[in-house]
Amino acid sequence: MAARHIAPVTYAVEIIQASPALGAFVDEIRVLRHVPGPAMRVERFPDGSASLLFRALGAGRGDVSVAGPRTRALFKNAPPSELAIAVQFKPGSALPVFGIPVNELTDRIVRLEAVWGDAAQPLLDAMLETSDTKTILRALEAALLARSRRTGESTSATLARRAARLIADRVQSTPMNDLAAELGVTARHLRRAFVETVGVGPKEFARMMRLQRVLRVADTPNRSWSALAVEAGYYDQAHLIGEFRALVGTTPAAFSKREPAPSLRW
Repeated sequence: MAARHIAPVTYAVEIIQASPALGAFVDEIRVLRHVPGPAMRVERFPDGSASLLFRALGAGRGDVSVAGPRTRALFKNAPPSELAIAVQFKPGSALPVFGIPVNELTDRIVRLEAVWGDAAQPLLDAMLETSDTKTILRALEAALLARSRRTGESTSATLARRAARLIADRVQSTPMNDLAAELGVTARHLRRAFVETVGVGPKEFARMMRLQRVLRVADTPNRSWSALAVEAGYYDQAHLIGEFRALVGTTPAAFSKREPAPSLRW
C-alpha cells in the first residue's frame, strides 16, 4: 500500500491507497496516529459503505471492530489511542470479507470476533505485536484478501454491486422495476440481493447517494440550496431539506454553519 499525497487535515489523517488487489473492494484506508481523546470527534454518514477499524490502545492492548452501513448519521467521541486504522469498503464489497449478510450489521458496530469468530484473534495479535504502520497494514491486507478469496462472491452479490454503481452514477433515480429490468432480474430478486450485499435497499441507497452529493459541497460559500437540490437529484429545495434532516439530524444550512471541530470520518 503506497501513501498518496493529500492536503493536511486535522490530526494528520493519512489516506492510504490500497494495493490493486485490495482496491477491488476497498475504497480507502485512513491512518490516524495518537488520537488525542474525547476531543476527537468521529463522524459516520449514510453512504452505503461498511468499514473496519483497528485501534492500538497502548500497553499491547487493542481491538478490531466492524461497522455496517448507517441509515442515519452517527456522531461520537473517540477514546484515546496510539494508532487507528479505518478501512472503508466500497458499497456492496464487504460481504466476502465479513462472510455474513451485510444487513445483519446495518446501524451496528461490533467486534470482529463476533463476525469472524476465532479467526479474528490471529489478525489482532499480528497487528499489536509491532508499532510499524507498514507492517500492520501488510498484516491487515493479507487477512482481508485471504478472507475474501476463501468466501468468494456470489452472482447475487455481483448483481447488487453492479446495481449500486448504476444508482451512484445516476443523478436522477431509476424506478426499481426499470433498474431490475435493465439488469435482467425481477425487482424482488434485486432488492433481496441488494439488501444482503449492501445492507440497505436500492431506494435507501439512492437517498444516501443524493446526500453524499450534497455533503461534498455543503461547505461551499454562497451556494444556492435550490440549485444544489436539482443538481443532487432532489425534486426541490424542500425535498433536500427534508431528506437531509432525516439522514443527518439537522438542516443543510445549519450543518454548513457548524463550528469546525476535529473529526475523523469512519
